[in-house]
Amino acid sequence: MKGKFLMMGLLLAAWAGCSDDSFKEYPSEENVDDNIPVPVQLSLGEASYSATTKGLTGAVDEQEEGNEVWQEAKVYVYAFLKRMEGNSFEATMSSDNVGDVSSVSAPCLIDGSLDASDALLPGGGKEADVLPAERELAWSDRSETTKTLYYPAAQEPYTFYAYYIDTLVYNREMGLAVSRTQDSIEIRNIKISGTQDLMHAVASEATDGQLGALTDPEEREKVRETAFSAYSARRGVQPEMNFRHLLARLQFEIYPGAKEADDVVVKAIRVESMTRCNFTVVHADPAKMGLNWERDSREFLQLRGSNGTPLTDHVADVEDDGTEVGGYKPNPFVPGADPFSVEAVRVGESMLVASDASYRISVLFDQTGQATDGSDIEMPGIETAVAELKLDGGTAFEAGRQYKIRVVIYGVQKIGVSATVMPWEDGGTVDVTEDDFEKGTTNH
Repeated sequence: MKGKFLMMGLLLAAWAGCSDDSFKEYPSEENVDDNIPVPVQLSLGEASYSATTKGLTGAVDEQEEGNEVWQEAKVYVYAFLKRMEGNSFEATMSSDNVGDVSSVSAPCLIDGSLDASDALLPGGGKEADVLPAERELAWSDRSETTKTLYYPAAQEPYTFYAYYIDTLVYNREMGLAVSRTQDSIEIRNIKISGTQDLMHAVASEATDGQLGALTDPEEREKVRETAFSAYSARRGVQPEMNFRHLLARLQFEIYPGAKEADDVVVKAIRVESMTRCNFTVVHADPAKMGLNWERDSREFLQLRGSNGTPLTDHVADVEDDGTEVGGYKPNPFVPGADPFSVEAVRVGESMLVASDASYRISVLFDQTGQATDGSDIEMPGIETAVAELKLDGGTAFEAGRQYKIRVVIYGVQKIGVSATVMPWEDGGTVDVTEDDFEKGTTNH
């Protein structure tokens, strides 16, 4: 792959600037030549090593897939002066820092403006490919400016931004566009399907680990104030970027709650979520970065199987005549046992949804079996709306947290639902009983 390796890494929330309003020039140490050009190098941070998606092919479990989830992933990079007073985020990249060194600290050090490609969003960040094995990035082959990018000779520092919008970057029919203003850069008209991951990363300060490698206290402070610039880079301090998930992640399991559950096949699970948003990837006020959801954009999103397939593509059972039954069945009911003591059956892949105070879930399933007179019973395509799912104390389902939704099946007429938090990060536990379900709302 051609292009200069970026070695990119992001901090989650490092926004403190220098305390002095005037920019300080520092002399270099004797063993560092500040006249030598130094390239921008960016590395993928430890927390960013696993992304959680294969986009339209269905979200995947990073614990199972490892770094395969980053294969062919593309991120988009901006770099602007840390001090943007008097400048605008409408400013674009200058060719002066491509393959040569500029003596001027331009407001925009990196964006995609010099990469004229029909496949790239006009005004977007510079496209880079993730190299998971090396934990590095390389400028995309679609980028025309694949030469080394250098920091300006001046010591004024830059803040680095990056965003990941999965396969959405290819969905132009939805009107996806970049809006750049004096104070911000926004990706507009995003619409999620439950399978895409959205992530964001910002590097504005050196990490404690980077600074700790510098033994001289005065030099450490100089590097702290000049990160990220040619001065800090010459001393081994480059942006380290950790991507932050901006969606909540749901996983689904089914359990038997009654003997009748042995005849139930789950055909589909849907979750109501906000689906449309604008994504502020750069802003003069860091608190205003992130996703801005349209509250009236709620739709039921379909849980998918591997490679984006319907749940019915999974074989739940094989009948005596060899006919395959599509869907998912819970394990056999154990009389007298707690439903959760029976081994769970994982349904589909993960679903990625907007952070929200609650969700409504609907389940579509069939039930076959024997009536008391011995005749066959078949009730296909019965949809059951699950009670609204809420967390304790009104806590929202948060972005970057994962929740395991445990569905207890008692038969077609009754189900129960609970939510247990898993890593990404702990977020709490919700239990929903069958009585709660029948009432149509739960609040634990």
